[in-house]
Amino acid sequence: MHRRTFLTLGATALGLLQRTRSVGAVSVAQSDIPYGQTSLGLSDDGRDGLLYVPKGYKDDVAMPLLMMLHGLGGSASSVRYTFPLAEEFGVIVVAPESRELTWGQSIPGFDADVRYIGAAYRQATDLLNVDRSHVALGGHSDGAGYALSMGLPTATSSTT
Repeated sequence: MHRRTFLTLGATALGLLQRTRSVGAVSVAQSDIPYGQTSLGLSDDGRDGLLYVPKGYKDDVAMPLLMMLHGLGGSASSVRYTFPLAEEFGVIVVAPESRELTWGQSIPGFDADVRYIGAAYRQATDLLNVDRSHVALGGHSDGAGYALSMGLPTATSSTT
């Protein structure tokens, strides 16, 4: 299966999940919603990221969130191909940028990339009504490997 096919299927599943369940609304003024693509605005070192909010977003309906990680030497703009899918399936996309050339360059564990991903997630959930039971972490190339490595400890600990 090709990566784009996999991501399309994943976005489809998220869209279906969003249509079947919603959680309580967050109080955000409709005029404050940054529809379309905007900068995360979390970093001033030249490596930041993007937030994509579909036009169908409504502040009184919780929406699924997809955190997409770029590949080696990439940037948030390299995952912009997910934005039309987000629009089609009603999914918020957060595309943070790694703190260095790629993900996880420092000691494994709670590194600068994990902290930045966490800050990007908190910003999105503070600003938008996110269905916290429908959040996915994905990526391509090095981003996919990093996303998988972040999920493995969770999957292992939940089965013991």
